[in-house]
Amino acid sequence: MQKIRSFIVTLYYTLFYVVALIFNRNEIFHDLEFWNERIGLNENLAMHLYRYPAFRNLFYYRLKEHKLLVTILKIFCPPMYGFEIHAKSIGSLIAYHPFSTYINCESIGEKVVIRNNTTIGNKNNDENQIAVIGNNVEIGVNSVIIGKIVIGDNVVIGAGSIVIKNVESNKIVAGNPAHYIR
Repeated sequence: MQKIRSFIVTLYYTLFYVVALIFNRNEIFHDLEFWNERIGLNENLAMHLYRYPAFRNLFYYRLKEHKLLVTILKIFCPPMYGFEIHAKSIGSLIAYHPFSTYINCESIGEKVVIRNNTTIGNKNNDENQIAVIGNNVEIGVNSVIIGKIVIGDNVVIGAGSIVIKNVESNKIVAGNPAHYIR
């Protein structure tokens, strides 16, 4: 029985690997490289899809234009529920324990880290009132970013922060409402 299960798992992850090679190869392997860098491992795509449900959600986000394919893949390997990504473009992103995390923004830059219970959303239910997140941004647990604001590059947003105004590059903000710490 164990050999049959191992064969099915191997076949299944081979399918995912082939899908990644055919569709959005550069973005998916760029994500893989960033995750390996942040986690301190050197694992392949199959291991990330197996071990990290948040990586799976990002993988499905990369394939969003292929709805039928994603629907089929989700049968075999369901996404992480409670972690939604709705953005026009995303650079490299890692989400640590992204339970109750909702991302609805214009764009996310390179090397962005988001932690659990984070909401990046629109203002007044207006899809034009959404944020732009820069490069090398770290967003702490339980943070909220709302409205048409710009988060600059190299920004740290402290845990529990409510960000409703633009944040300049190379700054640290925290609090409710968020204010500059440094």
